[in-house]
Amino acid sequence: MKKYLAAASLLALAVPAYASSSTSTVTQSGTLGTVTVDQSLTQSGSSVSTVTQSGNSNNVDIDQRAGANAANITGGNVNESTVTQSGSNNDVSVTQRNVGPPNNPSIANTSLVVQSGADNSTDVSSLGDGNDSTVLQTGVNNETDVTQNGDRNTSYVNQSGVDADVSAFQSGNDNISVVGQSGDNGLINIIQVGNNNGSYVAQLGEGATLNTDSTILVT
Repeated sequence: MKKYLAAASLLALAVPAYASSSTSTVTQSGTLGTVTVDQSLTQSGSSVSTVTQSGNSNNVDIDQRAGANAANITGGNVNESTVTQSGSNNDVSVTQRNVGPPNNPSIANTSLVVQSGADNSTDVSSLGDGNDSTVLQTGVNNETDVTQNGDRNTSYVNQSGVDADVSAFQSGNDNISVVGQSGDNGLINIIQVGNNNGSYVAQLGEGATLNTDSTILVT
């Protein structure tokens, strides 16, 4: 009997402890909407995922690991969103809506957010058809804000470092913004209004600041 008790004690010590404070709230209205949420905590903390879909053919995939991550996604029609977070105190908010005419199939807006580290924050808003947004952040205290209004706009942000900040605003059609930033205290602000604008930025170092405004007024 003592042998069985000893074996049971060793087995209990060998089993890792997992926190179970994850919360996921999903609301779907429409057809062919797909939501996959995988929250697995290996450290103390809470992951929060809120997904609201109204329309058809939406797709959401959220994978959060470690502690205190949060993701909030709101979409309509044929949008696709994927969020992967690893670390603590990350925050993602994605809003995607199609604005095509009634009874006219819309082109999906796509959003990919991958954050690894602590205190990262990403806010993505796409209003239109065929917009694509990719945000990759590694480090501490990074923040990205992407707003795309129109059709077939592309935004790509890749940040690695501490206290980096990127704000990209695109309004129009067929605009593209590519940002690569590595270092500390970098700040990038991109504004593109009109059609067929292109912005390609790469910053390395500490304390760098860049403001780009490409505005084409169309009457």
